[in-house]
Amino acid sequence: MKKLLTCFLCIGFAVYSYAQGPATPAEEDVVYFKDGGVLRGEIVGNTKTSGRIQLRDGSIFVYRKKNIKMASKEPVSEDSNAKEDSLKMVMITKKVIEEENQKRKQEEEIAALQKMIDANRKDGDKKEEKKDKEGGGFRMYSALEVLGGIGTETLPAVDSAPALANKQRIVGMHYAIGGRTDYFFIGLNVGLHQIHRNLSPMAAAMQDTLPTTLLALPVGLDMRIEFVPQAGMSPYLGISGAYALSLTEGVNSYMVVNPSFGLRFGRNRISSLISGGYQLNIDGGNITHYITLRLGLVF
Repeated sequence: MKKLLTCFLCIGFAVYSYAQGPATPAEEDVVYFKDGGVLRGEIVGNTKTSGRIQLRDGSIFVYRKKNIKMASKEPVSEDSNAKEDSLKMVMITKKVIEEENQKRKQEEEIAALQKMIDANRKDGDKKEEKKDKEGGGFRMYSALEVLGGIGTETLPAVDSAPALANKQRIVGMHYAIGGRTDYFFIGLNVGLHQIHRNLSPMAAAMQDTLPTTLLALPVGLDMRIEFVPQAGMSPYLGISGAYALSLTEGVNSYMVVNPSFGLRFGRNRISSLISGGYQLNIDGGNITHYITLRLGLVF
């Protein structure tokens, strides 16, 4: 009876083993690299640009995805070259880590430098804003302006020649440099004027002695009084006086006086100006009256 029972048990175990089939071999992750290297183990992490694999000995290495050829699941291999491949990949991984650390360090240095530049700029803007708010003291300034205008020239009667009146256009530019307080500006002004005469019919007969285009170099003083210096837009009164050195042969130098009223926009290091004025060019009895418009920047 015991022998019969033992026989049945052996037959049953054989049938069960046959039904289960052969044992399924264990699998591992295998990463193949473009340079021929191979890593075997378990992939434990992935990002868009890199991956992490835990090798059989428990060590974890990082690799760049752009350097791999393929990755797959394969049965566990007892390849004798696995250890050699692991040692080779240690060097590759160290290089990758060093490159990433260097790149991270460079990015941190650039970020720190940019942060310092931004902080210095903000600090400078705050100091300038504080200076504008607190006011006081005498500070340097410079201004660059362009000028345009129309006017009438009056030539006095000479001997038998009657008085003449000619229409004129004036264009030019001015550069002023000087000092300022909150409300008062004064500086040296130098510029260049071009004047075009539209001769009257009677003056046209004297064209040989009356050039139609004149050039002059005015040098003088520029003054301005500002009413609301702390505001973003401030009205001001200005006056400039200069001696204009003639650059045209046969034309006398003359005096220039130009009172004006304008607006200043902005409170930063650079502000803009717009003004309208009344300019007089005086050469003895020869007087020219202009209505002028100026546009400029203050630094």
